[in-house]
Amino acid sequence: IVPVQQPAVQTAQPAAQPRRQHVMEVMEYIKDLRMDPVKDADMLWIAEEALQAQLPPNWEQHTDDEGRIYYHNQATGESRWEHPMDDAFRDVVEYY
Repeated sequence: IVPVQQPAVQTAQPAAQPRRQHVMEVMEYIKDLRMDPVKDADMLWIAEEALQAQLPPNWEQHTDDEGRIYYHNQATGESRWEHPMDDAFRDVVEYY
């Protein structure tokens, strides 16, 4: 019996991991989205969604020499400290 060789299987790149934060960092992030964690308790789902948002196409997450996370767009060359979707989530907060 001759073993049949299986075709090579390409595995997809793992999906970007949700941003994991310490409780105090989450509170700061909520404020950065222009929400009050007490007055806007009914909108905290927006922060939860924002913290789990995937990167848009062409964006990658990197870490600098000091361990700080930044984001880089391969197509445009733009780099930024904030997640590229943060502005969209601020707009949701403003609209809500």
